[in-house]
Amino acid sequence: MAIYYGDGSNSTVGRTVQTVQFTYTTSISATSNQGWKSMLTGAYIQPKNADSKILITVCLGRLSGPSNSVACRLLRDRGGVDTSAIGTHTASSSYPPVSFMKYGQGPVNNDHADGQTFVWLDTHGDSAGDSCYYQLQCWGQNNGTMWINRAQNTNDANEPYAGRTATTFTLQEITV
Repeated sequence: MAIYYGDGSNSTVGRTVQTVQFTYTTSISATSNQGWKSMLTGAYIQPKNADSKILITVCLGRLSGPSNSVACRLLRDRGGVDTSAIGTHTASSSYPPVSFMKYGQGPVNNDHADGQTFVWLDTHGDSAGDSCYYQLQCWGQNNGTMWINRAQNTNDANEPYAGRTATTFTLQEITV
């Protein structure tokens, strides 16, 4: 519902219509160095307005890979009609379409891994009431395993660096 101000303006533009959040509290893994692998799947929203935008915020508690780099891209699936990588560079070359990158190993060794946050304002293109799905895919450099919410090493040490984390995928419908 819009808020009307004394000067005749209102809050219909830029207003949050709805917010949905998907939380991942387990360790998630995929094989590295074999192309794009789906890691976080099933985040969806049903836009109430066809002309709204979706503000996507992915907060990875930890992301680790077996070597130097982990590339990540966000996919939007409009109910099987159109699946597109979004928030990626638009170079017309052989560069992979990447939404964001992360150094795969921790800054010290494989006991460490950093978090990552990515934000994108998406023009979803769905009709009101349709489901718009989002997922995160990762592609790790070199052979091994990529992990979300934990470091490469699985030591069970009672140390801060050994902690496991949570990851959130937040979708907010914003009026334009």
